[in-house]
Amino acid sequence: DIVRKLGDSVLPEVIPVLRNSLYDGDHNTRRGVCVGLSEVISSSTKDHIIRFLDIIVKVVQDAICDDNEGVREMAASSFQNLYNLVGSMAMDEVVPSLMVALESEDDEDRSYRALNGLTGILSIRSKELLPYIIPRLIQQPLTISHAKAISSIASVTSETLYSLSLI
Repeated sequence: DIVRKLGDSVLPEVIPVLRNSLYDGDHNTRRGVCVGLSEVISSSTKDHIIRFLDIIVKVVQDAICDDNEGVREMAASSFQNLYNLVGSMAMDEVVPSLMVALESEDDEDRSYRALNGLTGILSIRSKELLPYIIPRLIQQPLTISHAKAISSIASVTSETLYSLSLI
């Protein structure tokens, strides 16, 4: 309610606290940050979120790539709320950087985290994202990281892949 009524004055105070807690907290704190961020996003107007989009996107992106599955699930909910509010702008801000990180063959941890983020987003927005992601992953030459990504993506989006193949 506070965010809804006083968005302009509250968001500059709340967003940095959430961001700092995500990076400094344990997995329970990070899950709580995602819940808080989800509530802040759903209680805000599109204009308020667009003013802080760069910070919010970075927090959502880092949370959705977290090592902890519970944090990633809660971050996916935050991403869903962000998508519901700002539409494809959310995907345009998050997905390209995850795709670049996925290609980090010299940094396996970064690539693994990016794959976690992509599968998290795909678990909730697969119909919109698959047409963007799959063509990039099946380009020749097919790399090991792309093959792993296709495997992980297929396990999360098998139902959507099946329905798209029928079209």
